[in-house]
Amino acid sequence: MDKKLIIYSWNVLNPNIHINMMSWKKKYRNKMAVLDNVRFTLFRKNAILNIIQIWLNSKYNVVICLQECCQELIDELILLDVQLFQTVQDKNDDYRVTIVKNAEIVSWEEIELNLNGKQKNALKIVLSSGIDIINTHLHWRWNISDTKKAAKLMIKKLCSEKFVICGDMNKTQTTIQGFLDEFDCIMINNELLGYTGINTQTGKKDIIDHILLSNNIVNPSKIKIINTVNQY
Repeated sequence: MDKKLIIYSWNVLNPNIHINMMSWKKKYRNKMAVLDNVRFTLFRKNAILNIIQIWLNSKYNVVICLQECCQELIDELILLDVQLFQTVQDKNDDYRVTIVKNAEIVSWEEIELNLNGKQKNALKIVLSSGIDIINTHLHWRWNISDTKKAAKLMIKKLCSEKFVICGDMNKTQTTIQGFLDEFDCIMINNELLGYTGINTQTGKKDIIDHILLSNNIVNPSKIKIINTVNQY
């Protein structure tokens, strides 16, 4: 009998100033990017590593999908007793990283997503249990047509009808529907509380991080989604 599978998805916020500055409104962009870089050095990196180690301290199969990883953080993650996979093609010191503990991996590959002149490759792993897990970070400048193309490229790479796609979609609940349509998925909960990011187009708080499950995942009633990290 397969062990319970626990999946986490987390955009850890890249501390590099040239990347981080895109997360803030223009008026405060440079100042906040510099501040975030300092915060990362002083305490954020250690806080991220501590949280990940807590997640990995489990007897169950654990998969952690991280977005916006810099090389400095990856160097620390490599030292952990885990299987680690990362994107390598679209180098800008901004990687998708998937960490696996206990679960057996059949294969993995990087999915090239170069759309509208903006590249944000995804990372796919295939578990021995027959589940594909794709770690993605859609570019904030991709329009609805681009995200649909990204979905089609991911679909071509799926090895199983059972899949989980998670990551920072950089799209609101209303604009992500076109992406979902390609997978024949629907948003099952339109009353989610809180928010996970700021819509860079409007500056408003919005839900932009998602975990998508295919309808072939067995025992959906046993799925539990926790959308907050306490004390961080």
